[in-house]
Amino acid sequence: MTYSLANLARYFYSFSNSNLNNFSSKRLYISIFSYSFSSQANCYNSPFHKLDHLRQSNKYQTFLLRGKMSDEFIKPSELVEIIKDTTKVPGKDYLVVDVRDDDYEGGNIPNSINSPSTKFLDDVDGLISKYNQVPRIVFTCALSQVRGPKCARIFKEVTENMGTNQKVQVLQGGISEWQSQNKADPKLIENYDPDYWE
Repeated sequence: MTYSLANLARYFYSFSNSNLNNFSSKRLYISIFSYSFSSQANCYNSPFHKLDHLRQSNKYQTFLLRGKMSDEFIKPSELVEIIKDTTKVPGKDYLVVDVRDDDYEGGNIPNSINSPSTKFLDDVDGLISKYNQVPRIVFTCALSQVRGPKCARIFKEVTENMGTNQKVQVLQGGISEWQSQNKADPKLIENYDPDYWE
């Protein structure tokens, strides 16, 4: 039977939930077949935080490697230029992937798609299948500090293993910074709710 990298990661996640329930270590980084998940604590109910204190034992062997997040950021001003470039078509020339979860409110980038981080491992195969020809993928979340970089890293490593060549970036400052800079321009933010950001 052939397993995709995403399926292997999902298998390990469910396995660790059912078998490794006695945690001791504060901050471990787990890499499985080039998948790297940072388990640092966050308040966004991401599935990754459940690996926060993974127990080391002889029975359950894991690869403990310091994971790298996506290290390529794009400035809001650079993304503005791309969005306002009338020769570029969203979903064809670029794609913005917003991985916010229950906090997906207050506004969003026009033509972006929402792929919640809590379901990203389940959705990544379909996402790649649909958008593997898009040359530039930009990930964002509320602040682009945890969820956006993590999901970008997963997406990048899967596509690299598939042999596709896509530019994967993370929006600097996330939606919080984006709305702060662009809230007055309806071409750059839609469904904007000023009360949410107060």
